[in-house]
Amino acid sequence: MTDYEIELIDRFKDFRQMLGLTQKAFAEKLNIKRDIISSIESGKVGPSREVIKKMIDLFDLNTNWLFTGEGEVFRSNEKAPVKIETPEILQLKARISALEDKCKTYAVDLDNEKKSNENLEKEISDLRKELNDKLRSLVTLQSEMLKMKPT
Repeated sequence: MTDYEIELIDRFKDFRQMLGLTQKAFAEKLNIKRDIISSIESGKVGPSREVIKKMIDLFDLNTNWLFTGEGEVFRSNEKAPVKIETPEILQLKARISALEDKCKTYAVDLDNEKKSNENLEKEISDLRKELNDKLRSLVTLQSEMLKMKPT
């Protein structure tokens, strides 16, 4: 069996699992025997043209994805007649959503931290200016005092 055939069979099985169907349920939808699905997935035979045609017609399967693994699984997601929300997919979506929320929180925290740092930098700059002004005043005062001091 070639690498191409192995990958095709893997995508065939992945497709069934994406749909959340057992071999039996998938076979029933395709109006074929479960043994055919089992034989394809175990690598005993490849999917026939008839089986692939039924998958295209029934599920709007993108053959480019089936044969190459490239592109979207469905030609049109609107036509996908089967809910592909398996518990595993739902769990992954929930984890993604939680991570997205965490990223938003970090973005807000970083923005607040940046503003806080900008405020501190401004305060430091103002204090340095004030210090320099005081030092100039002291130098000027000291210079005037030296001028006034009798020698």
